[in-house]
Amino acid sequence: MREPKSGITNIIGKGTSINGKVKVLGSIHIDGTIDGNIDVSESLIIGKSGKVKGEIHTKDCLIGGKVDGNISSDEKVEFQSGSSLKGDIRCKRLVIEEGVVFDGNCIMSEKANSFTGKRAVPTRLDISPNSSSQNETKRIGASIN
Repeated sequence: MREPKSGITNIIGKGTSINGKVKVLGSIHIDGTIDGNIDVSESLIIGKSGKVKGEIHTKDCLIGGKVDGNISSDEKVEFQSGSSLKGDIRCKRLVIEEGVVFDGNCIMSEKANSFTGKRAVPTRLDISPNSSSQNETKRIGASIN
């Protein structure tokens, strides 16, 4: 994902915890912990040490850490190796690197700005080099509107 034109306007550093709703006009990089919903007008970056428990609404999203909640993105959601999501995704474009754990649903659409209650195929996705055991479920489900 490209750096936003205006750059990162906010940083939540490692060791910082926030409990409550976060609203950002611009972009934010999170290396700390947020327990609450996040609304970002531009780009959201969650670093390797970042953890979010709550709903995320953003334009673009790059995930390197852990998310427990739904992600709604107007454009692109990208997961880096080692990241995880327990929740649903609604976006236009999705990139998942090897080594990501995604447990949820994904709806990809040109009108990807919010969850509308439409059902997607349940998904449990573990993309890792050693994910060949019999106990793992590998399935990608998407509903395209």
